[in-house]
Amino acid sequence: MFLKSFKEYIPLITYFVQIFLANLLFFVMLKKRKHFALKFTIGSILSLGIFLLFAPAVSKLLQGFIVGGRTTLSFLILLCLFYFCFDRKFIDTLYCSIAALLAQNMGANMYDIFRGLLKLEVYQPLSIYMFISFIFIYVLTWLLCARKLKDLEDIAANKIVTLIVVVASYFLVCVFFMKISEYFTSKDEMFIYCHLIILVCDFFALFIMFSDLKKRYLITENMLIDQMMEDTKKRYKLESQTVEMINIKCHDLKHRLDNLHTNDEEDDKALEEVKQSIMIYESIAKTGNPVTDLIVSNKALICEKNDIVFTYHIDGKAISFMHKTDISALFGNILDNAIEYLSKVEPKENRVLNMNVFLNKGTVGMHIENFCDRKIEFKDGLPLSTKNDAFYHGFGTKSMKYIVNKYHGNMLITNNDNLYVIDITMPLQEKSNKI
Repeated sequence: MFLKSFKEYIPLITYFVQIFLANLLFFVMLKKRKHFALKFTIGSILSLGIFLLFAPAVSKLLQGFIVGGRTTLSFLILLCLFYFCFDRKFIDTLYCSIAALLAQNMGANMYDIFRGLLKLEVYQPLSIYMFISFIFIYVLTWLLCARKLKDLEDIAANKIVTLIVVVASYFLVCVFFMKISEYFTSKDEMFIYCHLIILVCDFFALFIMFSDLKKRYLITENMLIDQMMEDTKKRYKLESQTVEMINIKCHDLKHRLDNLHTNDEEDDKALEEVKQSIMIYESIAKTGNPVTDLIVSNKALICEKNDIVFTYHIDGKAISFMHKTDISALFGNILDNAIEYLSKVEPKENRVLNMNVFLNKGTVGMHIENFCDRKIEFKDGLPLSTKNDAFYHGFGTKSMKYIVNKYHGNMLITNNDNLYVIDITMPLQEKSNKI
C-alpha cells in the first residue's frame, strides 16, 4: 500500500527536483545569508513537503488556467526558499527564479521531443531520456547564462522591462503551443513541432535575459561614476566659494576683536578664546595646490570635531597635472571613507589617520593609512561595501579606481595589523588646469 502511494508521488517529486536543480544553477554562486547550510537544508525539506501536500489540491483548483497548479505552487515555494537563503534583493531572486522556470521548461520539452522521435506514448518520469534531456539543457544553461551571475552585484539592474517582456512572451507563445500539443499524441509530427517551438522560445527568452547582462551592469556603473564625478565638480565649486566667504568674514571679525579691549580680565580671556576659535577657520592647509588645500582643510575640521588625529604631508605640486575634479573626487572619497569609519571607533585614542603625497623618481606616490580593527572582505582588489545597497554604495572606491586608471596609475588596498592602507602610484604627466 505504501509503495503504491509512493509511486503516485513520483511524478510530483521528479518535477520538484527538476525545478529545484534549475534554481540552484542560478543561485549557487550568489551570496548566502547567515546560517545558510541549516536554513537551506531545513527549508528544502519543508518546501518539498509543502509541495507534495498541496500540489494535488492546487492543480485541481487551477485546472484549465494558463499556468498549471504544480508550476505555480513550486515557483512560489522555491521563490520564498531561495530569497530566505540567499542574500539578494527580491527583484534579483524573482529574476533568477523565472530563469530557472524557463530552464526547467526547456528540459521538459527536450524530453517531449525525444518521446516524439522515439514514439514513446507513456510519460516516464525516471526515463533515461529524461535524464539525458535535463543534463544537456542544464549544462547548456550553465555555460551560456547562469555562470554570468558570478561577478554581478545587482542582477536585475535596468532589466525590469526585459523581465516583463520575457514573462509576456512565455504566456503568449509557450503556453499557446503547449495547449496545442495536448491535442496530439507523441506519434504525431505536430507534437514534436509544438515542443520544438516552445524549446526555441524558452532558449531565446533566456538569451534575452542574459546576453547583455554584464554590459548593462557596466553601463549603469559607468553612468553612476560619471554622475558622482559631476556632483564632485559642483561640490568643489560650492565649497571653494563658501570657504572663501567664511575666510573673509573671519578675517574681518578677528580684526574687529583685536580692537576690542575691556578692563575685565575674564572678558579679555573670553575674547581671546573667540579669536582662537576663529583662527581655526582662517587657517588653511598649505600643500602647494589650491584643491588639496581646500579638501584637507575641510576634512581636518571634520576630524577635529570627531576627535580624529589627522596628520598629513602632501606635495600638492606633484599632482598639479590632475584635473581639479579628479583630485577632489580622489582625495574626498579616501578621506570621507576613513573619517566615516574612524568616527565610530572606540576608544578614541585609536582614531588615527595619516596621508602622504610625494614625488619618487618620476612618479607620484600616495600613501594613506588609518586604524581599522575590522576584517574587510575584498573582491577584485576593492573592499566589499558594508552598506545595505551594495550596488549604489561602494562606488567611492570604484570611482577612485576609475580615476587612478585614467592617469595610468595603480592602486593597492590592504588590511593588515589593524591598519587599512591605500597605496597609489601614478606617472608624472603634463599639467592640467581643467575643473
